[in-house]
Amino acid sequence: MSIAFNSEVHYKNILEHCDFEVDKPLITPLAAVGHTQIKRVSLKAGTALKCHKTDDQVLVLWLRGKARFTANDDAYVMHPGSMLEMQAGTPHGAEAETDCVFVVFKFKSL
Repeated sequence: MSIAFNSEVHYKNILEHCDFEVDKPLITPLAAVGHTQIKRVSLKAGTALKCHKTDDQVLVLWLRGKARFTANDDAYVMHPGSMLEMQAGTPHGAEAETDCVFVVFKFKSL
């Protein structure tokens, strides 16, 4: 991943060096800003992110590929440009139809 540093700016191309695991999600921490964690998730076609919950509010921003994303009992077709916001405690997961890359922002509850 390309990173350029100076005293105030950090640059990353989050799609560069985007690897995939064969049978599980690859989760890569990108940054922590204040009470927010930012992670990149890569899912190989046919791979699932098992349904889970978090104590944090979550925002998902889809960058590449197509997947079926579930939140509570609702299903969403995610594709580049899709965004989904979930309150803390929302059960969610995904199943990749094609190779997928998305960014997860986790906002800690204070």
